[in-house]
Amino acid sequence: MVKRQRVGLPIRLRVIPYLEGLKFYYDANQMGLLDPDSLTQKFGDVSSKFQDGQILFSHFPWVDNVYNTPERTAAGKGLALVPFSEEKITSYGQSPYGGNRIWSIGSKAKDPARVMEFVDWLFTPEGVMESNYGPKGLAWDIDENGKPYVTEYGWKALPANAEPVPAEYGGGTFKDGINQINNTTLKLTNIHPETGEPYDYNIWNSTLNHDPDPVTKSWREAMGVMTAKEYFVKNEMIEVSKPFFTTETPATMPAQMQQKISGIGKITKEYSWKMIYAKNEMEYNQLSERARLRRSCTIRS
Repeated sequence: MVKRQRVGLPIRLRVIPYLEGLKFYYDANQMGLLDPDSLTQKFGDVSSKFQDGQILFSHFPWVDNVYNTPERTAAGKGLALVPFSEEKITSYGQSPYGGNRIWSIGSKAKDPARVMEFVDWLFTPEGVMESNYGPKGLAWDIDENGKPYVTEYGWKALPANAEPVPAEYGGGTFKDGINQINNTTLKLTNIHPETGEPYDYNIWNSTLNHDPDPVTKSWREAMGVMTAKEYFVKNEMIEVSKPFFTTETPATMPAQMQQKISGIGKITKEYSWKMIYAKNEMEYNQLSERARLRRSCTIRS
């Protein structure tokens, strides 16, 4: 994430980073680097392309992890972090107002108490470990000193590989059995109260000291650090957003204003795609001006 100080700026200046982003993608498309299917493809299509090695670059590590299979990394092939000089990794900290990712129970649930019991379990140390890495003893375990480690099976299966699961654990593949709930509980960087180490297996001491594959070894040598976090801390590329609290509940947007915001959003989305795939600079600028006029009409209506 690129650090931008926007507080107190006129709206015109707050839009500039967005336009810079559109221009970046427009230029990438002009160079033949943008996927021509981006406008219409679904998540499954993108995931399959990553899995087949058709993608050169990704913003999102939770999408590209399907490419780094043990077979590929053993052969020195893999996707890895490439930082850029203006980058700032931002932590939003703890918001007094909470977030937009919620857990809720449907009003027609047959056994809401049982659902609540399950949600409670997901937030326990056991629930965090098993919902992310499967049952203890399969892909991970605890050693005689009470420290977590990845098993031999785990090195083949994690993070989401189609490794066959032993019959005693239900069969099928590890990829098909991983947690499909598109939500989160505790941050994996939190410390497990029983092991004294983070929940994230990538930064367990046992993982960091494990014989690295050629991709990991090459990355560490090139970057001069063991982990991505170490690199960002070392180069002062981390920032934490300070929480704010007005002592009042968040204001509710009036229906008319909400409607206008929704209309502006649709126009922005439509013209953003058109600008990215514009044939040349002239068409790009014409589309940008057309979008501005349509947004202005929506605001005045």
